[in-house]
Amino acid sequence: QNFQSVPLFIISAEGKGYISIKGKGASGKQGVDAIPMFFSKKDAEALLNKVKAKYSKATIQVGDIDRVITVLRKNKDVNVVLVPPSYSLTYINQLQKKNGNAQSANPKR
Repeated sequence: QNFQSVPLFIISAEGKGYISIKGKGASGKQGVDAIPMFFSKKDAEALLNKVKAKYSKATIQVGDIDRVITVLRKNKDVNVVLVPPSYSLTYINQLQKKNGNAQSANPKR
């Protein structure tokens, strides 16, 4: 498929829809169900492998960020987590260690 926008990789399961995880909502409240949307297919595949035991027919769907933004503007009840590529987080952590910054770059969920 030819995308005009940034692709996102989303896990869905037959009969369930998109797979959600527990995380921190936009209000900062912990334990909120949110749909993880990955910028990296490799990272989406890692979650897919974890959920396959429970949802054997789970698959990766590809969407684009423009459509996601449109849906979120119309439906305020949908919670999503945009998951940066793991290699980006690794790089940031390496830079912080190199510069002596003890703060972690891992997103809080």
